[in-house]
Amino acid sequence: MPDKLKYTKTKEDISREAVDLRDNQTIKFMKHQEAFKFNVGDIVVMQYTYGDGKWNSRTNGANKVPVKYMYVFENEIGIGYIKQLKADGSGFTTLTTCVADLDPNSTRLILDPDFVDHLLLSDAGEEFDYSKMHTDRASFRKAAIEKNKKLLVDLSTPELRLSWFKSLKVGDAMWISNYSWDDVVERPGMITDLLLKKNPADDSVVLVKIKGYDREYKLGHLLGFKVLKSKPWPLKDDSI
Repeated sequence: MPDKLKYTKTKEDISREAVDLRDNQTIKFMKHQEAFKFNVGDIVVMQYTYGDGKWNSRTNGANKVPVKYMYVFENEIGIGYIKQLKADGSGFTTLTTCVADLDPNSTRLILDPDFVDHLLLSDAGEEFDYSKMHTDRASFRKAAIEKNKKLLVDLSTPELRLSWFKSLKVGDAMWISNYSWDDVVERPGMITDLLLKKNPADDSVVLVKIKGYDREYKLGHLLGFKVLKSKPWPLKDDSI
């Protein structure tokens, strides 16, 4: 009777095994599936990493509030599905995601910290208001935008732009953005190498060189810029 066959893994087998553990979606999920297991009804937040060890929550953009999902059901073999919640608290979006489709190497789910606080601190049976943070941040952002609008330098005409240019002094600070006024963020450009001169072709054109920007600005360049007289109000409050 022949001896029982025995297989010894080769270097190629070990290499294939490592590649599958790293790249095969099914194997990756099976390895990490417990990390994607929650109770139906839990509110979770999706986080991502670029491999640098830092995890960032997926946010809704404008107000930087983490996008929230509910762990809504599991299939017959226990794999869960999450459904994105509308930020205004009115229900679900159309997006439903199977957690097995998420790449554990770059994506993870965690219980929403606000949901955890609710479970720990609220009275029994009290419903979780997942839209409160969105509402609070939206209100804060709206108020900050209104304050920043009052700080804007009026550069709507060539005469106003010229007047503002001529008022600049070396060492002045300004906050400038080439985005729309509601996206003005703190981008201070310190004027340390100021150059004011007339363009031979047009006496009305004045140029200015600003530290941190590798170009000289003509008056016409400011048509798409928004400039603030002083440091802008932040558009979000990290304590919310």
